[in-house]
Amino acid sequence: MKWNDVGQGWRSVGHKLAEEIELMVAQGRLTVGEKLPPERALAETLGVSRTTLRDALRELEIKGLVSRRPGRGTVVTVPTDADRNLAFSRRAQAATTSFRDVMELRQTVEPGCAFLAASRITAGQIGRLDALAEAAAATDNPRALGELDVEFHKLIAAASSNPLIVELFESIGELSAETRRIGFQSPLRKDVSWGGHARVLDALRQNDGAAAREAMSRHLSDVVEAVVDQTAASPTGRQPGR
Repeated sequence: MKWNDVGQGWRSVGHKLAEEIELMVAQGRLTVGEKLPPERALAETLGVSRTTLRDALRELEIKGLVSRRPGRGTVVTVPTDADRNLAFSRRAQAATTSFRDVMELRQTVEPGCAFLAASRITAGQIGRLDALAEAAAATDNPRALGELDVEFHKLIAAASSNPLIVELFESIGELSAETRRIGFQSPLRKDVSWGGHARVLDALRQNDGAAAREAMSRHLSDVVEAVVDQTAASPTGRQPGR
């Protein structure tokens, strides 16, 4: 690899440096298992400070594109699903993701996911959804309810049998976990959320895709309305997750 080929216009920006190195991996200009030059030499070749280079390498490590080990240097690697999910979550968090942003994403994706799941869900998955609903009915703990809510929606994603949807839902779960925990501090939110889950589950049990899509869309709209009402009644007037 000829490191002098790397572009010059963004040398002071670690993020853009990371993007360029990521592009090299995608284009095959850097290969899996290839060891990068030592930090000092690489920084000098690129004309950047070692701090900037380390920022870039740290971002690449989060994405799973490099592995850094003391005494062993930096090696190009293949990202795992967990690496990609973490990278997506951190990018979204860095972009100051709001409750509205997360819910707009969910309202765009989840009704279609429920539609797919209705024709593909197994009896075992229906049983697990029933078990989650029963566990939610037995607790008023906000953290537990938030975790059960995440699992309910992730299980529907798994029932879609689409690996891209499953991967996306892993990231959505990370982004919305705190929002869910705070939201479930309101007793009304539990009733609204799990009432909606019951309608979605009924449609899935009947393998009715159109009804499942409609139930999920209504459920998410009801959640947004409940959170808005909760926010209006809050002394701070702030939405969860903002």
